[in-house]
Amino acid sequence: MRTGGYYGSRGYGRRGRGGGINPFFYYYLYRMYQQYQAVPNKPNGTLIIMAVMASYYFDVFPLLNDIIGEISNACFSPAKIMGDFQVQRTLFSSFVHGDEIHLGYNMSSLLTKGIVLENRFGGKAEKFVLLFCALSILTHGFAAIIASGLFHSGLFDRDIYYNATYGCAGVLFALQTIVLGQNPRGNYSFFGLQVPARRLALTEVGLLYLMNPSNLNLIVHSSGILAGMLMLRPTKVINMLKYIFGFNIFRERRGGGGGGRGGERRSPQLNGKRCAMTGLTGAQASLNGTWGTIVRVLDNGSKAVVKLDDASRGEIEVGRENILSI
Repeated sequence: MRTGGYYGSRGYGRRGRGGGINPFFYYYLYRMYQQYQAVPNKPNGTLIIMAVMASYYFDVFPLLNDIIGEISNACFSPAKIMGDFQVQRTLFSSFVHGDEIHLGYNMSSLLTKGIVLENRFGGKAEKFVLLFCALSILTHGFAAIIASGLFHSGLFDRDIYYNATYGCAGVLFALQTIVLGQNPRGNYSFFGLQVPARRLALTEVGLLYLMNPSNLNLIVHSSGILAGMLMLRPTKVINMLKYIFGFNIFRERRGGGGGGRGGERRSPQLNGKRCAMTGLTGAQASLNGTWGTIVRVLDNGSKAVVKLDDASRGEIEVGRENILSI
């Protein structure tokens, strides 16, 4: 992901600066050719996306460039997305790159992840293309909302809202989250350090921020991880957002079955689940944000008894709407 200045500025691509091709780009091409030849099942969906990226950068098909537009009209800009509702930027910005090194590195990383995921999809190219596009929209959509919220809250200056970036780094983090999330066991070597698979993406985000301390890029990269988590574990992400914002989007399905004495009913959907308290008022207001375990469900599922982690508080009876089960 490159930072390209404010949204009105031109990018630094081949069309904007002219000149020859960086020799390192040929090195990336050679590596990608070796990767492609080494796998029996060819990742055709990945190749389609890579072809669009390269075609746009090198101006191969004028019609494609007319659809996506100039870099200044396609790059990711929270101000343009949230203020002018130019939502096409959430997709087009992933196909725009600043120079040959930027393009070559992203295509090489995309090919590595595409080989794994397309093999899991049974070689169905259209599934990977749709996944890439969906993750691009989710990643940049989340990033635009977060950047807008931070700017309007006064926590950050105008750069985080009016600056612009381009590239598919956020989508690459989303794909990496999906690849590693489906097999989270084991460690990976990262600059000589053994990093757990489930922490690798966050480690890379932190390192990139230290190398290029751009708050907007940090938001986009982190949003990519969030988008990957949403695609991989939607229920967990929704429950996490419910806890952060303090309300229930929807309730868990209530199971049928007989009840116990006094309206007590065992619920395999809720009993034993971890949960957080939210929306409590009055004397129980201080318990908002505390955690516990559901031990009983009462009154046909409208209430529950929760054993709090704080042993001094014991068990409490709360309404079902005050429980965020995780």
